[in-house]
Amino acid sequence: MGSQTRTIDGHVYEVYALPAWTAVEVFHALTKALAPAVAGVAAAEGPGGVAALSTSLERVIAQLPAPELVRLSKQLLAGARVVVNGASAEVVAISDVHFQSRVLTLFKVVAFAVEVNFPDFFGAFRGVAGRLGKKAAGLLTPIESISTGLAGD
Repeated sequence: MGSQTRTIDGHVYEVYALPAWTAVEVFHALTKALAPAVAGVAAAEGPGGVAALSTSLERVIAQLPAPELVRLSKQLLAGARVVVNGASAEVVAISDVHFQSRVLTLFKVVAFAVEVNFPDFFGAFRGVAGRLGKKAAGLLTPIESISTGLAGD
């Protein structure tokens, strides 16, 4: 599959597909962490929908503590490159300085890496969220468009 590039917040990032077994490990960890959120979204129909979404997000945070999030992010960005001032650099190697005061940009790049490695990942979540109707779509769309950077979102 090779690599894909995308301009995110003014920088060009190149993300490479993970080796197969690393991808399996990352996919397992992502789905394990996000399953409670997906279940919460699916169950959030009706008047208590927003509260159910809040509860499901709390479950995700409990399932994916900060050290695990950092580890998964670094795995997803292994080999990824960014062009800074005309020079190419490894994202992980310069991330502490490059993303300083720009953590949201870091999450956008990680989401791009998820998209490169698991093309249907965000589409599957969008499908589950669709059950909540327009109210849920209004809650999720801004997060997703920030995360994926997809044109037309």
